[in-house]
Amino acid sequence: MLELLSGVAQTPWIWPTLFCVVALDALCQCLPSATMVILAGLSAAAGQINVGCLIAVVGLGAFVGDNLVYRLGERTAPRLLRHVRRGRRGRRFSDWAEQTMSARTVSVIVTGRYLSGARLAVMLTARVFGIPPRPGSAASTRSPRRCGPRRRR
Repeated sequence: MLELLSGVAQTPWIWPTLFCVVALDALCQCLPSATMVILAGLSAAAGQINVGCLIAVVGLGAFVGDNLVYRLGERTAPRLLRHVRRGRRGRRFSDWAEQTMSARTVSVIVTGRYLSGARLAVMLTARVFGIPPRPGSAASTRSPRRCGPRRRR
């Protein structure tokens, strides 16, 4: 993979490749997006690619991926909710998930971005329970800044 990415880093194909892999990682967690971003970061540190462009492309890819999954939930939400709420246990779980998503939307979405496999589940859950896309969009744009070092005041 390192040889592939270092070869691609020398061409303009690095940007669409990174964007697509990061965006599609929201749907298919088997894509090596984290590995590719780290390797691209190493290429940026070596001066092969622009750091600002790297941050912008990866951030935009994550934003598009989250919203893609959210929009996918629009098509599956009614059927999925009917299936989950069939039994007593399902209704209890469904009520708990809805309360949690309503009360802590942004923190759940930001946390879900950093847990393997949770990104898809969180964004689909947000759509199933009718959480409007605005909190999801805000969390997508805010989450990269949240994981940086905190300044002491």
